[in-house]
Amino acid sequence: MGDLSQALSRAPTVKLSDLQKGEAVMVVSTQAESDVTAITVLAGVEPLLEAPASQDLLSNWSMGSSAPEAAQ
Repeated sequence: MGDLSQALSRAPTVKLSDLQKGEAVMVVSTQAESDVTAITVLAGVEPLLEAPASQDLLSNWSMGSSAPEAAQ
């Protein structure tokens, strides 16, 4: 399908003020104990959140990382 990081880089930029109260967003951030820095904020993620658990909408997408997944 494609590389998710490339698709995100081509997505239009929106201002935080454009977001509506109650609108679902996903945030990619740094990991810290108290303060975090948002790296990416995604709006329009309702289809991902509302999809049935059996439907993996991101299964054909690469997240653009060659690092192996951490053991869970």
